[in-house]
Amino acid sequence: MEEFKDQAEQLFYHYKKNRLPVPNLRQQMLESGYMDTVYDDFRSELIVIKSGIVSSADEAQRCNVIIDELVQQLKDIVEG
Repeated sequence: MEEFKDQAEQLFYHYKKNRLPVPNLRQQMLESGYMDTVYDDFRSELIVIKSGIVSSADEAQRCNVIIDELVQQLKDIVEG
């Protein structure tokens, strides 16, 4: 993630230095599938947290629903 951020900043300064129109980075991240990786990583981290605190199948099922809602909210914010 940090490497991508560094590359994005370098590209931004390149465009700015050469007075080129700066591309829509958000749109490029969505179109490239990069954000799908971010969503998957977010979901994975939430599942790791869930695994450490949930003790029953019912709790796990409720947590899965919450995780799905959180990932969807993140998608809505980013793609909104």
